[in-house]
Amino acid sequence: MKTRIFQIIAALTVLSMLLAACGGGAPAPAQPTAAPAPTQAPAATEAPAAAPEPTQAAAAPADGVAEPTPGIATDMILLPKFVGNKVFDEAHDGAKEAHAELQNPGKLEFVGPTADNSVAGQIEIVTNAPTQGAKAIMISNN
Repeated sequence: MKTRIFQIIAALTVLSMLLAACGGGAPAPAQPTAAPAPTQAPAATEAPAAAPEPTQAAAAPADGVAEPTPGIATDMILLPKFVGNKVFDEAHDGAKEAHAELQNPGKLEFVGPTADNSVAGQIEIVTNAPTQGAKAIMISNN
């Protein structure tokens, strides 16, 4: 019973951290609706720079099936419930195959906690992943 409560609290903690990181906190203060009148004519502006090359796949089409774009660099982490389990090792093999098939020049890391600290270990990895450059986390939650 205590373990289940701890798991729920840990999941809510991770969710709140993710929401805070995504700006899911308090709403931004209201902005004034009318701008003050300018006192002089605005300065001439230059044409905007060309759009950069895409760094991620386009949004999913209306039918909900997205086609990945090969060759886009995305650093990813495959986070199992814990390491040392054959099922998660096979998932890692599949992730490596997909990584190669998509010609992703980014890193694919297979990191996870031990069975003894799976909840706390997952929280630590998810918390630190963005600061280590990960753009995607594939997770098997606990």
